[in-house]
Amino acid sequence: MVKSKKSEQKTETETKDRYCLKVRDRVFLMVAIIVVLGVLIIFSQKSETSMEAVQPTSESEYEDGPELESDLDQEPEISITVLTDKEVYHSNEEMEIKVLIETTEELPDSEIYLYGIDTGGVRGPRLEIEEDAEIKVGSTALSFEYTTPKCYGCAGISEGLYNINVELTDENGTIANATTEVEILK
Repeated sequence: MVKSKKSEQKTETETKDRYCLKVRDRVFLMVAIIVVLGVLIIFSQKSETSMEAVQPTSESEYEDGPELESDLDQEPEISITVLTDKEVYHSNEEMEIKVLIETTEELPDSEIYLYGIDTGGVRGPRLEIEEDAEIKVGSTALSFEYTTPKCYGCAGISEGLYNINVELTDENGTIANATTEVEILK
C-alpha cells in the first residue's frame, strides 16, 4: 500500500494535535490538583486552629474553669509618639506638635510634659509645656503649638538639630516617653 505525501502530512499533523491535546490536558489536570490541594490545606489549617481554640488544655479546666491571670498583676500596654507638622523650621515659626497615646487602660490622673530645643546652657530647654491629661482606653491625640526661638542675636539659639521630647507621667513617675528631632534654621 502506497501512501501519498498529503496523507502522511495529515496523519503527522493529527498525531501532533493529539499529543498537544494530551499535554494540555495533563497540564490542566496538574494545575487543578495543585489548586484543590492548596484549598484543602488552607481549610485544614483553619479547622485545626479553631479546634485548638475550643479544646481545653487540661482536665482541670472542666472542674474549675480556665486559669486567668489577675488583671492587677498586668501592666497596661502604652505607646506614645510625638510628631511635628514639619522637619525643618525657621526662626519664630509656628510649630504644631501632636502627641499620640495608645493604651489598654485608662490613665485618669496623668500629666503630659513636653520639652526640648535645649542648647545645653544655663537656660535649659526652650520648649516646656506641662498639661494635665485624662487618657482614655484606646487612642488619644493631643495637639500643642509652639513658636520656635530666634536663631540669631544674644537671646537666640544656633542653627541645628534639636530634640522634642514628651513624657507621660502619673504620681508614680514616668509611664512612657518619646522623642523626635527637628532642624531649626535662620
